[in-house]
Amino acid sequence: MNKFLKDWMEELDELDVHLKLGKDELAEAFEKQKNKFVEFLNQASSKIDEKIEDLELREKAKGLKARMEELQVQMALGKAEGQEAFEAQKEKLEEALNKAEEEFKQLKASASEKYADVADEFQEVAEKFRTKLDLLRLKYSLGKADLKDELEEKEKEIKTKLHEIRQKTEEKSEEADDKWDEFKDEMAEAYQHLKGAIRGLFK
Repeated sequence: MNKFLKDWMEELDELDVHLKLGKDELAEAFEKQKNKFVEFLNQASSKIDEKIEDLELREKAKGLKARMEELQVQMALGKAEGQEAFEAQKEKLEEALNKAEEEFKQLKASASEKYADVADEFQEVAEKFRTKLDLLRLKYSLGKADLKDELEEKEKEIKTKLHEIRQKTEEKSEEADDKWDEFKDEMAEAYQHLKGAIRGLFK
């Protein structure tokens, strides 16, 4: 199977799993996502070390490494039992993510394209992580009586969008490789709409 398609289908599967989570499964799902992100941070840190060839770049990378370590500390705060603890950790994680992203952008700009692949990968993984956090927030909030009806309707809309994306992916999977660039752009746009729908739930 085409690697892009494989990765894309795995992401759709994860989103589908999160939409089906029960209340008692939310804390564990949050822990799994944090652990997965920590694994990525360790890999990214190793890649950065491999790319540093001179003292100047090593100095520029210090700020980024510090932000990545700060992010790992936030990821290791412990299991969030209940919505209040989840919301508190989510807020700190997003703040740390924003700071790390800014450092990646600065290092990428100052070191030409040397760190482009790592920076772009961080951006992609961070966005997927944020989307999972927003879905978990939705699942926690469904328990609130004043929001229940509205959020249940939004949840149905998200499930419908996800189903449409999966269906289109399965249809495109049989097409020739020379059409994958066009398909990737199409799916990226669809994913942006899906993320927008999820992120707009609480605005």
